[in-house]
Amino acid sequence: MVIDPQRVSDLRRGGLPPVADLAAIVERLKVSAVLRRQMQALAEAAATPRADRPTQVDATGALALVVELADGLERNKAVAAGERAALETRIADGIALFLDPRTVDAGAARLSAMRNYRDLIRRVDTLALPEQELRQLSNVLKLARGKDETAVAMLRGLDAFAEARAVADGIDAGRLPAKLARQLQGMRQRFERQRLEVLRTAGEVGGSSVFDAPPTAFAREAAEHLEMANALAALAEASEVMPTLERAGVRPVGGLDRAVTGAAVALTERSDEAALGVLNQVAALGELLELAEAFEPDAELDRFLGGRVSASRDLVRQGVIELGDELAGGSPTNADAVAALRKIVARWDRLADADLHRRALEQSGRLAAWPDWPGDAETLDLIVEPSRAALAAALVDLAPTGDARLVQVDAEFGPMLAALANGVVAAEAVEATDRTAAAVAGLRAPVTDWSDLRRLRALVPYLEAADDQQRPLVLRTWRE
Repeated sequence: MVIDPQRVSDLRRGGLPPVADLAAIVERLKVSAVLRRQMQALAEAAATPRADRPTQVDATGALALVVELADGLERNKAVAAGERAALETRIADGIALFLDPRTVDAGAARLSAMRNYRDLIRRVDTLALPEQELRQLSNVLKLARGKDETAVAMLRGLDAFAEARAVADGIDAGRLPAKLARQLQGMRQRFERQRLEVLRTAGEVGGSSVFDAPPTAFAREAAEHLEMANALAALAEASEVMPTLERAGVRPVGGLDRAVTGAAVALTERSDEAALGVLNQVAALGELLELAEAFEPDAELDRFLGGRVSASRDLVRQGVIELGDELAGGSPTNADAVAALRKIVARWDRLADADLHRRALEQSGRLAAWPDWPGDAETLDLIVEPSRAALAAALVDLAPTGDARLVQVDAEFGPMLAALANGVVAAEAVEATDRTAAAVAGLRAPVTDWSDLRRLRALVPYLEAADDQQRPLVLRTWRE
């Protein structure tokens, strides 16, 4: 592993970096003279191992840890005012104990106990908060170094606080219509006031005065702040998809605009679950409609599934329009209906495997020359048909139980269908190149579950001989 001595973040790649690189970082760190001397001694121990010192691996690992800790202190990351000197002393004491053969275990434990601070430094770097906000969060960061429930709450609040800023900064107000852009600006002003309030609360946590805020207050307010950021994003998303919904025929005309504008006005003044729900519903319907309009069913696959692929697309499109009409008319959208449409769209992910099954049946004669091909079209149909029928039904099933048969088929036929799909890909790849031994060996190697394809081939005679009552037992025996 090679690291840039100017980039301590390179230590996070995993593995132990070269001692020389770590020693170079030690020389440029701005830390106290006491800590520098101890770190130099640790670097020497890692570079020139002796019988009376820790092993080179242990010394190098400890050096990598304290370099990250010292770098965090230099940058005042996750350190409350006045804490830096005390932490530097703890690190220096830990190194001194670690390098003494009589107290090496105690030193290792002292340094290991500071891994929480190292992990917090990494987390804060990931959050990418401005330095001024980090200083205002110093009390929270101090509490977050612990291992108790308060520390967990502080970390959860920090994540929410940082995510809120990232969400808000990712919104492009220039893409919104003028009227909604004004509403977004009003909501953003509330968002900024709320952020200042969260930072004020952060400065009051952790104290002993009755006037100080409890730690849970910061976590709660940070979560509410993230909800406000999500509301900003929901308004932006709803604004972008409204034209698509209106072009699709959502009525009455202008109804969606009134619903979205009214929700934005409410959220400018206060938290409003119903208003946020309207924005999220419009955004969800627009996303579903865009997916349906971009979906182009393959004609042969559509025939294989009895026309259910194109019917599924039409079902989603019509369902979105009907739910959009409800929103435009001032009624809340049925959340279960939206969820059902999402499930239909999710089932489109299964179409690629279904197409492999179709090709297995269609090309069974030509692919029979493949060494591990399991059987003719009639036999393969015994394996493929349950999955084909279950998927065809599920593509147009809006009921909550629509996935039940798919789950059952996955349990019964999943391994053999996966083996068959892998076999189709490999066999067709060989057909597309040549049939030499080298080509076959090269293409077979990456195929997963190859043993299952061979087992599937061995199963074929038993399926052919079994009647309808015996077949489930044959399949169960094959799976086991």
